[in-house]
Amino acid sequence: MATTNIAVFVDYENIHISLERQYHIVPEPNKLALLLTEEIKKKGKILIGQAYADWEEYEGVQPAFKKHGIDPRYVLSKTTIQKNGETGHEVVTRKNSSDIALALDASEALHTRDDIDTFVVISGDRDFVELVSKLHNRKKIVILIGVDKTTSKELKESADEFISIENLFGITPSPRIESEKIDPDKDESWQWFINKIEELQETHCFLGLKYLTQTLLPERKDMITIAIDREILVKYKVDNPEKKEFPTSACKLNPDHPFVKKFSKKLDK
Repeated sequence: MATTNIAVFVDYENIHISLERQYHIVPEPNKLALLLTEEIKKKGKILIGQAYADWEEYEGVQPAFKKHGIDPRYVLSKTTIQKNGETGHEVVTRKNSSDIALALDASEALHTRDDIDTFVVISGDRDFVELVSKLHNRKKIVILIGVDKTTSKELKESADEFISIENLFGITPSPRIESEKIDPDKDESWQWFINKIEELQETHCFLGLKYLTQTLLPERKDMITIAIDREILVKYKVDNPEKKEFPTSACKLNPDHPFVKKFSKKLDK
């Protein structure tokens, strides 16, 4: 019986952000890479494996994917600054070019590797519908792996098979809890948030981003993300004494931001 040869393409940022925003889970890199590759190997042999992201944003993920035979490819994020029409606030959004790089590499494999029978796309982004169509036109099998609650319905329907990351992780989908939400357009929300960060900054040498989102304020991950996008919090690197090649991402209040100046209890008014 012939072995099925597989090419795997991972839109890592899509999976990471989907798990974080939908379930307040920051995926442990080695566990995620292991679960994905073990599931795919049930289908056949992985001949090509590539993952795409701006890796500076995701500590420890590159070596985890390499360990499991998936080659990390660096993709630079694009930054867009827009004004909220209602509040007048500047909103910074970051979108990387993973979808473009992934689609180009998958298309190249389609035309240069006749030995590949099956393509596995790990993402929930609707932009990959066209790629799936191209693969089907060349009689390839397409397996989609994504976060069920955030994966495009059209993308799911276009694939030959859909595998839910919730199932791989043993996550039971449930509605977001309203009491965990903060309205980012209300001043009182930012006043609470800024004062809380100030308290934490006084009691910690630095606020590691992972430690802040997973341990100190896990219920406020969305707020932290928005604060970084709006530059209320600024990110910087802290030396990692154990692994110098992987500095730790940290964040702190931006003292020049109008909200910080307005609500800070520590700054001189």
